[in-house]
Amino acid sequence: MIANSDERVLALFKDSDALLQGHFKLTSGKHTEWYFEKIRLIENPAALEKIIDLLVEKIRSEKKEFEYVI
Repeated sequence: MIANSDERVLALFKDSDALLQGHFKLTSGKHTEWYFEKIRLIENPAALEKIIDLLVEKIRSEKKEFEYVI
């Protein structure tokens, strides 16, 4: 179930053009081929809401207590 949930989250990032592939130099100086442009999710509230729902579902399945996901 978790892998399916992870795949759904990745698909939502990709569909929102928030998962970028290329060559990126991070502020740490390290290089990466993938970059999550989280701010692009704000442009797609439905995808962001679904990602939050999947995160809540994952937290609940791990029996962790919480009041909010921020």
